[in-house]
Amino acid sequence: GQIRDGNTYALAALVVQAGGIPLIKPIVADEKEALTATVLNAVKEADFVVCSGGASTGDFDYIEEVVSENGTLLMDFVNMRPGKAQTFGFIENTPVFGLSGNPAAAYCGFEVLVRPALRKMQGYSSLDRPRVNACLTRDAKKKDPRRIYLRSRLERADDGTLYVQPAKSQNSALFGPFQRGNCLAILPEGVPEGKKVPAGTIVECLLLDVDEGTVI
Repeated sequence: GQIRDGNTYALAALVVQAGGIPLIKPIVADEKEALTATVLNAVKEADFVVCSGGASTGDFDYIEEVVSENGTLLMDFVNMRPGKAQTFGFIENTPVFGLSGNPAAAYCGFEVLVRPALRKMQGYSSLDRPRVNACLTRDAKKKDPRRIYLRSRLERADDGTLYVQPAKSQNSALFGPFQRGNCLAILPEGVPEGKKVPAGTIVECLLLDVDEGTVI
C-alpha cells in the first residue's frame, strides 16, 4: 500500500556509472515551498541537480515552476516515450534536471539526456552510448508518434546477426525490463500512431552495457 523509493538509489547508481559522486537528498513533500528550498540548497552544493517526480503538469508537479521562478527554464517536454515530461534549466548557473517519477521514464531520461551531460562536464570527448542495428524478433506497436525507446535485450546469433527482443511489458512503472535487458530499441518519431512495426524490421538500438567510445 505504499510507493517504494527505487528511483533515488537507481539514479544514484547511474550517477556513479557516469563518473559522478551522488549527493542524496531526502524525499521532498509535494509542496512548492519545500521543493524550492531543497533545490536552492542543492544548487549551492552540487555541480548538477537531478530531481525525480513532479515534472509533469499535475496539481502537485512543481519542478517546472521552481526552475522558471528561480532561474532560467529551457525545456519542459521532450518528444520521447517514456520520458515526455522532463524539465531542464539553470538556477544560479547550476544545471537542474527534473526527471519523471515513473522508474522507466526516469531511467530513459537519464541515459538519453543526463548521462551525456555529466560526461561532457567531466571532459570526455565520447558522449553517447554506442548504437547498432538489429532485427526485431516480435511486432512492436507505436502507441503515439513520439520517438519510443523500448526496453529490450540484444543477442547475437551464431551467424553474427543481431536480434533485439523488446520486453513484453513496457509499463513505465517497472524496473524489471531494465534488469533483464541490455539496450533500448528505438522506434523513430514520425511513424503514425497505432502503426505496427513488424518483426523482422531493422531498428537502431542504444546499448546500455557498453561504454561510450567503444568500437562495435
